[in-house]
Amino acid sequence: MLNRENLKARIFLMLGVAIYISAFLYSYKQWVVPRYESWGLSYRDVPEIYITISWLLCLASALWMPRDLTRPSQLLFFIQYFIIFIPSSFILYYSGNPELDPRDVLLLVIFLFFGLTILQAGYKLPLLSLKKNSLSVKFFWRAFWCGATGLFIYLLTVFGSYFQLADFQNIYDVRSAGGDLVTASGSSFAGYAQMWLSGFVLPFLFSIGVFRKRWGFVLIAAAGYLYLLGIGGSKSTMLAMVYLSAIYFLVRAGGKNAGIKIAACFSGLLLFPVIFPLIGVEGGALDTWYVAIIHSRIFSIPQLSIGQYYDFFQTHPLTYGSHITGINWLVTYPYDMDIPRTIGRYFYNADLTANVNMWAQDGIASFGLIGIPVVSAIAVVIFLLLDSVARLHDLRFVTVALGNITLIFANGSIFTTIISGGLFLLIVALYFYPAEYSDKVC
Repeated sequence: MLNRENLKARIFLMLGVAIYISAFLYSYKQWVVPRYESWGLSYRDVPEIYITISWLLCLASALWMPRDLTRPSQLLFFIQYFIIFIPSSFILYYSGNPELDPRDVLLLVIFLFFGLTILQAGYKLPLLSLKKNSLSVKFFWRAFWCGATGLFIYLLTVFGSYFQLADFQNIYDVRSAGGDLVTASGSSFAGYAQMWLSGFVLPFLFSIGVFRKRWGFVLIAAAGYLYLLGIGGSKSTMLAMVYLSAIYFLVRAGGKNAGIKIAACFSGLLLFPVIFPLIGVEGGALDTWYVAIIHSRIFSIPQLSIGQYYDFFQTHPLTYGSHITGINWLVTYPYDMDIPRTIGRYFYNADLTANVNMWAQDGIASFGLIGIPVVSAIAVVIFLLLDSVARLHDLRFVTVALGNITLIFANGSIFTTIISGGLFLLIVALYFYPAEYSDKVC
């Protein structure tokens, strides 16, 4: 039952969500459409009833979504809600590549709403009862450092002396050259090594460092991301210390009112370009790259890709999970390239990688619209396992350690998040990590 204080907090949360939706719609029309219409990020006239329904569905979820962050996986849920569900509920109507019938978009948005509701309902399930293990601190850290050092040494054998820092414009050259070295090595393990370091090892060290004031760990994390940036040219590694710090400030005093804080933060990010004319940088490099990274890459292109996956698999064979290693041993994969490259080639006639969230890359690709609730149910199981293991530790520590995995979750397959992204490694580490914030951390 809601008391006055809870009711007030809920009203403020819904108001924050409404402001965020308004900020997104304004920024999309103001900055995204004029610059990225050729990508399909268009603005078409759509009957008002469809946009109204999207507003209602977005606000309906806010009626009972978590206000506070009380489980680490809720950070993943907030990202799914604010970055994937809300923008998709509008962009799919405006899309110019493909131009979807509004009735088809409505059906797709309703299924996305069902998927989000399943994720929300998962928080009504009780956590698993897990006992603390008896692994010693010394053994844990020996194993951790051996594994981390081994990954770095392997990368050194692949990349040798290659290391090149570049700005946003030339970062793709670094990525291409690094990819050539990985190909020349004859093994794809270098990719796993980079993702495990970026997704698990370095955020784990960063989280321990900031909460235990072990600043050497923070420096190791920063140096590690700098090295990964120089060999891989990933924007996520370039900005890693920024978003890990942002998550730290979000949860350092606890997770109270996390929902409205995230809504306010994202609204600020979307509206930030309004100051560019005032400081004389409108149309300059800062303006160009800010909109490219924040508005286009984070809040628009992945959401547009959901519509592209939906349109593509309306007329092409479903994968029935054959894009997942293991299932492809039993089910024949129907395409020559992986799904993201297949979609990129189909819609842009170029070698583009159209990575997208689990709802499309796992759900729609495998089973069509019904795949959205299916993959959402799978995510609930993963969330439950993560939260059950995390209960043995401090919520803040685990949430920050989850930081880079959150980005992978927002932009890729749930199975990529688990294996390549490092979520499985984090769950295992949390289970065997013996003493929360132990003074014997190294």
